[in-house]
Amino acid sequence: GHIGQAVCHLGSRLGFEVTVIDDRPTFASAARHPEAKRAICGDIAEELAALEIGPQTYVLIVTRGHRHDGSVLAACVKSPAVYIGMIGSRRKGALIRRTLLDEGHATREEIERVVSPIGVDIGAQSVEEIAVSIVAELVAVRRKGGLTADAKNFIPGGKA
Repeated sequence: GHIGQAVCHLGSRLGFEVTVIDDRPTFASAARHPEAKRAICGDIAEELAALEIGPQTYVLIVTRGHRHDGSVLAACVKSPAVYIGMIGSRRKGALIRRTLLDEGHATREEIERVVSPIGVDIGAQSVEEIAVSIVAELVAVRRKGGLTADAKNFIPGGKA
């Protein structure tokens, strides 16, 4: 979508090698994401699970309508990615984390690594400002080695 496109553009300008995965051909195209290293069209969770995710990989879950966020997060939560972030409200992130824990798809330790909501709080409102806040968070992880995001990892029924 629009946020993913803006994050792709800015992230690539700041030295991130971007792979875009979308289940819509018009959104997973080189024409829409010319800065991406590659664009993959297919089931997002399946395609993500098929990628080689290493300790220098940053995974951003920015799907449309949040319908697939849980399955996409389940596909990468056990990976060694240095950063796993999911767009959305604190409530949505907490509910998806709780569901993955309750259904046995992730351990508490794995779920604690997930950042949601994503982005540095700069009061962003426009698509471009949201992209700046998200990419700023990625740069912070790259330069500082991690985030202190306890407040972002709240799970109903107890701290993550």
